[in-house]
Amino acid sequence: MPSETAISEERGAKCGAPGAQSGVVDAELAELIQRWAELPEAVKAGILAMVRSGE
Repeated sequence: MPSETAISEERGAKCGAPGAQSGVVDAELAELIQRWAELPEAVKAGILAMVRSGE
């Protein structure tokens, strides 16, 4: 089971995303958020396409 990382109440997203209200985010999601700015645009586009295809 993946570990979880706490997010500060002051910085957490105000949305309906799972974990947003509790302040707990999956460790893999936290890593993705942390590294997002460093990813090549093609990788970002691929990730977004996969996420959006699940809607």
